[in-house]
Amino acid sequence: MGGGPASLAVAAGAVWVANQDAGTVSCIDPANNRVTATWPVGPGSGGLLVAQGALWLSQDDGTVLRVDAATGKQVARVRVASGVGRTGPARRVTPLLGLTPGGA
Repeated sequence: MGGGPASLAVAAGAVWVANQDAGTVSCIDPANNRVTATWPVGPGSGGLLVAQGALWLSQDDGTVLRVDAATGKQVARVRVASGVGRTGPARRVTPLLGLTPGGA
């Protein structure tokens, strides 16, 4: 797992961690406490939400990065607003995307 865990989310039988310093997101299997995947998402990832089969990570540049939760592929980058990022937690991003935390 990368350095600087900034936020986490629990969904779909996994624990997801945004590693701010490393610019990665990691998946932990809670049944055996092991990291099963770590994917690069770039620097500045802060808030994290898992919904609709994707990881949604707020970025320091005012965007939200959508990452496929099964493959780790970056699917989209959505510009939402200024001030969303490391200091703008996922709970502020959630309503902008029309998502609910922990949704499948």
